Amino acid sequence: MSGLRRFSASLTGRLSLLFAAVSFVILSAMGLFLHHALTQQLASRDLQDLNGKVELVRHKLTDSDSAELIERNPQGWLEIVVGHQGLHLVILNEARRVLLTSSAAELPERLIDSPSVEGEQAPVFEWTVEDGRRFRAVSAWGRVGASAKSRVLIALILDVSQEVRLLAAYRASIVTGILVGTIVAGALGLWAAKHGLNPLQAFARVAGRTSASRLDERIDLAGLPGELIPLATAYNAMLDRLADSINRLSQFSSDIAHDLRTPLGNLLGEAQVALSRQRSADEYRSIIESSTEELGRLSRMIEGMLFLARADNAQLSLRPERLRIAAEFARIGDYFEPLAHERGVSIATRGSLEVYADPSLLTRAVSNLVANAIRATPQSGTIELTDRRSADGATEVRVSNPGREIPEQERGKIFERFYRISDSRTGSTAGSGLGLAIVKSIMCLHGGRVWIECDAGRTTFILSFPGEPLQPSAA
Repeated sequence: MSGLRRFSASLTGRLSLLFAAVSFVILSAMGLFLHHALTQQLASRDLQDLNGKVELVRHKLTDSDSAELIERNPQGWLEIVVGHQGLHLVILNEARRVLLTSSAAELPERLIDSPSVEGEQAPVFEWTVEDGRRFRAVSAWGRVGASAKSRVLIALILDVSQEVRLLAAYRASIVTGILVGTIVAGALGLWAAKHGLNPLQAFARVAGRTSASRLDERIDLAGLPGELIPLATAYNAMLDRLADSINRLSQFSSDIAHDLRTPLGNLLGEAQVALSRQRSADEYRSIIESSTEELGRLSRMIEGMLFLARADNAQLSLRPERLRIAAEFARIGDYFEPLAHERGVSIATRGSLEVYADPSLLTRAVSNLVANAIRATPQSGTIELTDRRSADGATEVRVSNPGREIPEQERGKIFERFYRISDSRTGSTAGSGLGLAIVKSIMCLHGGRVWIECDAGRTTFILSFPGEPLQPSAA
């Protein structure tokens, strides 16, 4: 029993059982149809023979002068049923007295009481006697002599027991054929399923060899059935994404170790120098201030990494609102005004559209871009915050600043984590390398995108938000 459960639980077993079940239904339907067709054919042939004999008796009655002659000369009438096995003739007068009979069979009352008249189709009566024999009969009125002054009742009875036995044997053959056919169909289905599912073994082999250190093998699409190509394509794409994620995780771990080592080394060095000899309060204060800067850098780096990790795992809640871009620009500009004034640059804002976005995440994304722009803008330069409606209905938030352009070969990498562009852009490497990666994650959460354009000495970062309202998501 457990073996049968295991068989039916496998895909091959299910397909073979399904094939056998379908074959059983089809063979059963065909068997029922053929049995019914044979039954109808035999009944139709019997009815045709009986009605033909009725017409023959009626024709012979026209040559007889009286009903009494039938009783006196039965031999001429009995010749009608000679050569027809199981066929019996009974003729009765109008008083239902038997004038002639070819057998001692007892006639049922309904056969005698419901004869047909000339020109009508004689009804067929069937019954079974105690010994199991089955009969089929018709009854009809016939007129005697050319003047047709009297009439007699004609009853023709056919023993169809042999037909019943034939149909029983035919039914047994059909049942046997259905059972054998179902078993053969199940066996063929099992063979076809095993051979048809052979391509799935490629999945098992690739999956069995896949590991974190071996993600380069892919399923060969050549020769696969059309139904399996989408599955194989999706599986290969999954392996590509998995390999990319593992590579990124490995690179991420390496970058974290590298970027944490510098501030931690600075903190350790400063602490060791401070402890090397007795120092004044001002010297200790200077060391603590320097350590505070390094700790702040570490804190910002860790906070950025936590944000990206939560964004990657869809743990950030997104609560979009309908925001006026001009108001957001004004708030961000006021916040960065002191830093911009210190660097000798100015911030100009111009916004007239609305955007569907999470207020805090929008502020963070634009603030990261403005902070980078302040570091990259030469003195007396102007940072511009503008908006625009694109041709596809998206709302674009644009942060533009003058200065050295980002090399084209670096534009595709600046949104990667811990990637820092050259000193020609920022003038330093003080950043953590996570700001633009955070901007990209925020845009992905909003279903938008971010890219960079460089033209005529200006660098512009574009945040493209979808035109349709976003649905809130829970963390």
